[in-house]
Amino acid sequence: MMRGDGRAGVAFDKMVKDKQIQVHLVNSIKGTLRALLYERYDCTVTSKSPSAWCMKQLRNTRKYRSMEKNIELKQVAVISKSEGYLGYSNSGNKFLYKKDFSIKFDIEIYKMKQSGELDNIVNSFVDLKTIRKLVR
Repeated sequence: MMRGDGRAGVAFDKMVKDKQIQVHLVNSIKGTLRALLYERYDCTVTSKSPSAWCMKQLRNTRKYRSMEKNIELKQVAVISKSEGYLGYSNSGNKFLYKKDFSIKFDIEIYKMKQSGELDNIVNSFVDLKTIRKLVR
């Protein structure tokens, strides 16, 4: 797993402490994925979207094609989740445009979801098919 990534949780940390599993720290998600593809390790703890983005980047390289061995990466557990939020200030009447902006923003995001535009944007960075496959 990546250095400084503490998302694995208490049960995971206990397994490491009890020497039920070994953890090797790497500096990047790309390094993690390469180690998996080279079969140096059998699993990883990593974020889904950045991993899918890195896999898409790796798949476009000659080096990836030379090391591809029909390895299939699957998500087997969700250890933790985090979500992003757009926050609005509640500073009285200081931001007169806030209500109008928040309504328009929410409407546009809704339209983008309905039309598939958000999926297209995300898919330009990561392979949504891979992400959906991992979730199954």
